[in-house]
Amino acid sequence: MIDRMPENLADRSPLRDLDREYTLSEIATLTRAAPARILGLKEKGHLGYGAAADLTIYAPQENITEMFQRPRFVYKAGELIAEDGELKAQQAGQLLRPDVEVTQEFDEHRKTWFNENYSIQYGNYRIDPEELLLTGNL
Repeated sequence: MIDRMPENLADRSPLRDLDREYTLSEIATLTRAAPARILGLKEKGHLGYGAAADLTIYAPQENITEMFQRPRFVYKAGELIAEDGELKAQQAGQLLRPDVEVTQEFDEHRKTWFNENYSIQYGNYRIDPEELLLTGNL
């Protein structure tokens, strides 16, 4: 798969350096628990006390790709919202954002770097504080 990636992306990817397969537990940590911890989202990425109770349950299959394409159950805040690919309920989402302080000192450098390295421009990701106030999530 790496050989099918654009060369400049493949060169920046750490995937080429992996010398073993990861367990499902390790993948869960890398893709759920670790990002939640890094972002300071204490109620996400774990199943302990105070957790958000967002769960995806998969039926074991030999073909791992197919297994992950169609979860057996999906729970959001403890409520079953999907079963075998069929939507059972809908829940409104919420804006999740880490409480971090961003200094403006490197703002121009950050914008320039982003625009040179990504296919979508920096301005497409910006959310102004006024927009957050309109959604009631600030």
